[in-house]
Amino acid sequence: MSLSCSWRASGEYLALDGASVVTALGGLLVAMIAATVALFQVQRAQNLEREKIRLETAAQMRLKEQEWEHERHLTERERRRADREAEQERERAAEWVAARRSTLDAGAAAYCGRMVQGLSTLRILDMSRPLRLERLYVQVGVQEQQPLRFLSADEVDRRTRRLAPDLTRPYREASAEQEHKRRRAEAREAAAEAHAATVHTYAPIDALQRYRRIVVVGDPGAGKTTMLRHLALRMATQAEHETLPELPAYVELFRFVESGHESLLDHLAEQWAEQYGFEDARDYMVEKLTDGSAALLLDGLDEVLGGESAQEAESAYRRVTAELARLASRFPRAPIAATCRRQGWRGGLPQFQVLEALDFEWPQIETFVANWFGAADRRRAGLVRALSANGRLQTLAANPLLLSLIAIVYERDLELPERQRRR
Repeated sequence: MSLSCSWRASGEYLALDGASVVTALGGLLVAMIAATVALFQVQRAQNLEREKIRLETAAQMRLKEQEWEHERHLTERERRRADREAEQERERAAEWVAARRSTLDAGAAAYCGRMVQGLSTLRILDMSRPLRLERLYVQVGVQEQQPLRFLSADEVDRRTRRLAPDLTRPYREASAEQEHKRRRAEAREAAAEAHAATVHTYAPIDALQRYRRIVVVGDPGAGKTTMLRHLALRMATQAEHETLPELPAYVELFRFVESGHESLLDHLAEQWAEQYGFEDARDYMVEKLTDGSAALLLDGLDEVLGGESAQEAESAYRRVTAELARLASRFPRAPIAATCRRQGWRGGLPQFQVLEALDFEWPQIETFVANWFGAADRRRAGLVRALSANGRLQTLAANPLLLSLIAIVYERDLELPERQRRR
């Protein structure tokens, strides 16, 4: 009985122990399943979180890309707009420059027209009618100024032997000695003529084109001012095929001194604005002088020799010549012509070729008289005959101003002064 109880107790214990194992295994399995589920859930949550992060990152990147694209479009639009505005600004600037150029060209044309009106007429003394320069003008010749010098004794002897070899023989008689002196004088004259033949004579416009800078010196009344005025008219009214400077700047130098300006260009700009209505012309003038399409025509260098003392006169002369030399250096392509009386020429312009204004020869005198009266006027032939018969007046008539005065007297009285005194 006790044995059976013992077995029964052992069976119950084993039964209880097996149940505990099963229970334990079940609990372990449940725990493992729970752990697996939890791990799965954790992994799933991590995967979801990573996906969320990825999606958020992708969304942010897309947003950034959209922002960048938007900014790029904005930048492109801004750039295009900036380009359009810059192009419009350039077009407006070009239009302004074109309008300004048109205004300046119109001002230059108006200046030339008014200058032509002012320079195309001459009035001598108290003449009742002005003279038309273009109709009256007779071209004055100019030639290179040659310094005067005496021939040396050797030069005279050489030229004498060449012209008269027999003069090399000894002379014992007085008559032979006088003949020798006469022959030597003739040799000197021939030498002077041979020297003069090598000096070139030019029309003023040809001399200006050849030398680019000229000073024309001459006696009072030699036609220097008229020559310069005619040059200005010729440039302002030239034909299309001519290649002269198109903008002549005619200046009376004494007015430049009186203006008080240090710069001749400042004086010109002021003069053009006040006298011709050509405003703000200085830069335009500089441009034209730079490219050689403007010329400076400067009248009366001797007339700057004013002032209360000789020292003031010399100072004014030096100041003007220094300014002319400065302009000649600054604008090497611009032609510059100046005039000066022979007695007033002090030099000071080494860049300039000095030329002498020549007196009229007889054909020029005849042309001047014909221009004065006209081909059909009988007084023309009468004055020509009167001059040809009067050597003294013919010599005076070689000076253009004196010839004008002779023509005025003859036009009024139909006689020359010398004939009146003989009555």
